[in-house]
Amino acid sequence: MSELNVFLVPTDKPLSGRRGIKDRILDYLEGRGIVAGFYDEKLEWYAAGPRSFELFRGSAAGGPAFEYAIIYDRNEAHFVPDAHTAGFGARCVSCQADLDEPVYQVLEEQGECSEVKDVAAVSIRCPSCRHPNPLVTLQAEVETAVTRFYINFCAVESLDVNPAILAELREIVGAELALVVERL
Repeated sequence: MSELNVFLVPTDKPLSGRRGIKDRILDYLEGRGIVAGFYDEKLEWYAAGPRSFELFRGSAAGGPAFEYAIIYDRNEAHFVPDAHTAGFGARCVSCQADLDEPVYQVLEEQGECSEVKDVAAVSIRCPSCRHPNPLVTLQAEVETAVTRFYINFCAVESLDVNPAILAELREIVGAELALVVERL
C-alpha cells in the first residue's frame, strides 16, 4: 500500500507573496491538539497531537491521523506535490507529449529547506515541440500547485478533511483551500 500526503493550498493568487500566517496556523493546530511539539525541530516538522484524528474523518479515534505536519510560508514559490511517485500525467499543451520526466527534474532542482528555489516563473520546455509549459498552468492528471504557502500532513490515514476544521483554517488563511494529494 502506498503512503498518502495531503497539501492544503490556497486557491487565491497563490503567487502574490508570502502570507505571514505560519504562527497563527501553528497556534490554531496546537490549540486544537492536532499537532503537539516537533517531530523534527531542525526541519520544523510538527508531530501529530493527541486530537489529530479530528482533522481527518475516518481516522481511528485516539491514534495519530498523520505522522507529521509541515507549514510552508515563504517568499519562494514551491511546486506541490513535491515527492509524488505515482506519475503526474503531465502533458504539453501544444503537442500532448508526456512531460513527467521534466516535472521530476524540476522537483529535484527546486530544493528543500534552506536550499529552496523560487519556481514561480519556471516553465517546462516540451522535449518534443519545444513549447513552454508554465508550472503554474501545468496540464496534469493529478492536482498540482505552485504556491508560497501550504499546510502539508504526511502519511495520512484518510483524505476526508473535517469540514469544520477546514472552514476554520480557511478563515485564518483568508482563502479557499484546495486539497492536493501526494502518493508515495
